[in-house]
Amino acid sequence: MNIEEILGNQNKQEYDKEAYAQKKFEERMNLNKMIDDMVDKIKLNPDDFKKYLDVQVQFPNYSVSNALLVTAQFPEATQLKSYDSWRNARAYVNKKPTYVNIFEYGDTYTRKDGTVAPSYNVKKMIDVSQTSLKQVRKVFQNYDDKNLLKAFLTNSSANIQVVDNLEDLVKYNRSENMLYISRTSPDTKQLFNTLSKELAKMMFEPSQDYRIDELKADCVSYMICKRYNIDVADYQFNNDGLTNLDTKDIKTELNSIKSAYQDMESSMQISLDSISKNSKAYER
Repeated sequence: MNIEEILGNQNKQEYDKEAYAQKKFEERMNLNKMIDDMVDKIKLNPDDFKKYLDVQVQFPNYSVSNALLVTAQFPEATQLKSYDSWRNARAYVNKKPTYVNIFEYGDTYTRKDGTVAPSYNVKKMIDVSQTSLKQVRKVFQNYDDKNLLKAFLTNSSANIQVVDNLEDLVKYNRSENMLYISRTSPDTKQLFNTLSKELAKMMFEPSQDYRIDELKADCVSYMICKRYNIDVADYQFNNDGLTNLDTKDIKTELNSIKSAYQDMESSMQISLDSISKNSKAYER
């Protein structure tokens, strides 16, 4: 049976490889422009900057570029999967969902100069809020303040000294490699906010711009506190140090912030898991 004869030649469509390649190229270019536009926004607007940080905490395995794309398209996203993945999870996807386009690794290709590089494809993602599983949310575990403090201090590569009458609650002295901590803290939230920032300062080499150093430490502190359900309502970001940086340099700084956050979070999680394991062993 000749199906084409039944359908008629007017319904026959030839596959146009060049047109398909051009379409995919334009999709990638549009996403790259969206990334650059989002960098411009977070460069000027502290609120947009905070949205980006929230997304990066929610999706720690996403690249900076993909986190920027999520921020630009659906910053309230909490769990992203492809259509097929949601269907495999037996979730019904809304008829007209809001798609979030991100990049995924494709096959490698050889450049004209002979070097091999990865290619990137556009992948359409859907947030859980666009499915029948709207009640599913990624919830971070709460930890006891004492255990959190132990985990924070485990991250210190500096010597620690407890002192009286320390105005800032926590202060890192780079020249002495000493972390000074106030003996008493009237506010646990403030202690964690300040401690995480001072710990973050140890993870970066000082730059020529004090404003960028402060911003990066604030970002890591905000992200780690957000991750461990510590109040971040008082955080204010000063983006002035970014105004003289171009898009590429800002992406470099965002990657630096992400790496420092991941290192601190990983170390804290190892400490918290160890504390939990030891506590259970003691209870036996």
